[in-house]
Formats: sequence, C-alpha cells, structure tokens
Amino acid sequence: MSAGRLLCTMAALTLIVGCVTIATVKALPLELGALAQTGSASRMVIRLAETTPADGLREVVVPGSNERIYLHSTPLATWEDVSVVKIINDGNGQIGVAMTFEPAAASRMTNATAAHLGKPLAILIDGRVVSVSTVRTAIGDSATITGITAALAQQLVDANMACHTNPAQCAAAVLPVPLHQERPQYTQAAMAAQIEGTVVLEITVLADGSVGDVKVVRSLDSELGLDQEAVKALKLWTWKPGTRGGQPSSVTVQIETTFTLK
Repeated sequence: MSAGRLLCTMAALTLIVGCVTIATVKALPLELGALAQTGSASRMVIRLAETTPADGLREVVVPGSNERIYLHSTPLATWEDVSVVKIINDGNGQIGVAMTFEPAAASRMTNATAAHLGKPLAILIDGRVVSVSTVRTAIGDSATITGITAALAQQLVDANMACHTNPAQCAAAVLPVPLHQERPQYTQAAMAAQIEGTVVLEITVLADGSVGDVKVVRSLDSELGLDQEAVKALKLWTWKPGTRGGQPSSVTVQIETTFTLK
C-alpha cells in the first residue's frame, strides 16, 4: 500500500482515565480499568454535541461504539467550575461522584441544556469522550457522575482537588508528533475479499516517546487480518512525546487508518 493510500488523522487528544457518566445519561459500555498513567490531574470538560456535522463542530468517534458525534467548541464546565466534589454510595454498591457547580457555570449549564433537549451532551476526560448522553431535562447547579469504580471515583475527587491546588496540572496536553509512520499491509485474504475501509485505533504515546497500548476503537475487519495489521503497524511508529504543563507526559491519540485497493 502506497503512502497515498494511508490516511492517518489525529482525532482526539487524551489521557486514558476510564468511563464516567452524568446523572441524566446512560453510560456507554467503555473500558473502566485504564487509569491515568502520569499521576497528573485529569482534566474534565462538559460539552454540548450534535449528531450531524456543521461548521465549527469537531468530529470524534465515541470509544466502544461506531458512533460519531460533533462537539461544540465552547465548554460548559471544567474542574475549575466545580466547587464541591464528593464520593457518594447509594448503599447498594453503586459508587458515584457528586459535583456542585460554581454559580456562573450553573447558569451556563441550565441555559445551555434547557435549549438542547433531545440532543447529545458529552463528558471528556483529558480530551477523550468517555460518556455521551441525550439531554432529557435541564441540568442546574449540580450533577452526579455514576457507573464508576470506587478507585476511579477517588481519582476524580483527587484530580479536582489537584486542579484547584495547582491549576497547571490541568493544563491541556500537547499532542505528540509522529517521527516514523510504519505502513500497514494488506493480507492476501483481505485483498481477495476486496475489503476496503477505515480502522480507528487509540494509541498511547508514553512520556519517553515509545508506544504503549494500542487498541481498536472501530473495527474494519477482524477476521481477515486488517485490524491486526493496523495495530501491528502502529506499534512500530516512533514519536516525539506529548507534554503536559511543559513536561513529557503519556498522551493517547486516536488514529484513522484507511485501507484501499485503488
């Protein structure tokens, strides 16, 4: 496959921290076990989203599904807008994190979600969409993150505290830069079957520039080997590492690799 046949697009800057969901939404079935690898505070952002593209919206693929949503550029709230965070337990083993918004953020949340009924709301942690909801009622001065483990709940509480204590820890990460891009190869079986399309993968670039986890976010072909070839190629990429607060940091990016026989 020639270089012109490989399309690689950085789609989402993120540090993997797990799956959370706000009170009014149903959590998507995402992986909960992968927590932040750097020890720095996780950056939480709540954004409105759309189901169709439009100017000024950023397209992202929701991990764990084939769903694409289109994020508004202006955040409704971040950790800096959250005044109180506490872990809650409903007594039946369900752990959550209750958040209270500062007055200005509460007003934004109320006005924005009241005008956004029936449309998506996204929660991002370090740039990665971890939960998508449909707004059913306006969200006011508080919300609850549910469907998480006790360990992740504690990490979110600690992250909020760290953001208020040292705001630099919540600065947005800087994207890693690929230095060498290995080309994935077609398998003979996939060529014979004339399979074409795009694999979406997440790759964690570690603080030393080496490749950590690589996983398929949206599959193209798991039976005839194209998903596996895409993963194999990405594991051979080399990178200039991303940074957070000016320091090298583990950062995860989302890559689209397109296979075409033309």
